[in-house]
Amino acid sequence: MYGKGECELIARTLEVETRASPFVANTTGSVSDPNLAFRQAEAARKCGFRHGGGLNPAVVEPQNRGFTPSEEDVRDAHWVLEEYRKMAGSGDTWREVNGHIIDRYEAARARDTLEWAELCAERNREKAEAVARVQAAMAEHTSQASA
Repeated sequence: MYGKGECELIARTLEVETRASPFVANTTGSVSDPNLAFRQAEAARKCGFRHGGGLNPAVVEPQNRGFTPSEEDVRDAHWVLEEYRKMAGSGDTWREVNGHIIDRYEAARARDTLEWAELCAERNREKAEAVARVQAAMAEHTSQASA
């Protein structure tokens, strides 16, 4: 039997997406703590995971926020790609810029972050449109009922 870490490593090597997350201590045992849900989702996203779950509706919105790249993450990803483009013609395979390693792996991670951020934004637009449709239908139903 292989441990969780070895299975994760094998899956990543084979480019198989895994459903896992890093350990974030939950000393309360609460399944409805929105702050814990956010911290767990953010930690999982930073480790490259894209899925979460929960037993309580109170964790849905915090997990959505935690799994969505922040504006800072998006800015950083653009910066990494710009630095990688600058390095591309130099013949170097990596370099350090302002204490950050720039190489093809970090560039790939930056591209993944930007792609994931766009997918999250698209999904948020879909959700907002769905909410608007429901609100419009409810308003129409209310106005018909009062007429």
